[in-house]
Amino acid sequence: MTIINEEDLINLPEFKELCNFESQVTYYKKLGASENILQLVLLNNKTYGTFCEKIVKNKFNFQNSQNSEHDAIFNGCKIEIKSPRFGKNGNYFIQHLKKEHDFEFILVNLLVHNGYEMRIIKKSDAIPYMTLQKGEGFFLLKKYIEMLGKQIYTKRDLKRYIYRNKKRPYILE
Repeated sequence: MTIINEEDLINLPEFKELCNFESQVTYYKKLGASENILQLVLLNNKTYGTFCEKIVKNKFNFQNSQNSEHDAIFNGCKIEIKSPRFGKNGNYFIQHLKKEHDFEFILVNLLVHNGYEMRIIKKSDAIPYMTLQKGEGFFLLKKYIEMLGKQIYTKRDLKRYIYRNKKRPYILE
């Protein structure tokens, strides 16, 4: 026997308020996200991040990282992969960036209503806009990601950006 049964529960003002609460899932539904995309929205952060890192590495044939200070290597450049999701109000950010870590580029892999949008940012360009995050590095807000990031659609876009922005020259195939 329950102390508060379901019928009483759903009539509580607190429950009604909770049902009207805007959430991350609500935001994606408003965008027209499918059930498959909503499953990605619901994943816990660690599982989601691991999944995203794998799909990005596969998409671009990245090499594995040499250490824990970056996630992948592409054409000799060390890349940090960040995969944010929209919050309940449409904002997003990337976090746990460490200025002292060994990477040249940040690849932002944003979950949108119908898949992923990607932007690439030079670490050195992002550093002035990073905000200290208590206990775990820095974060970078949506407005700076969109201001600094070059949207990429293909592996060739990524190669071109890196070719033009990396410290050491390499051959563009």
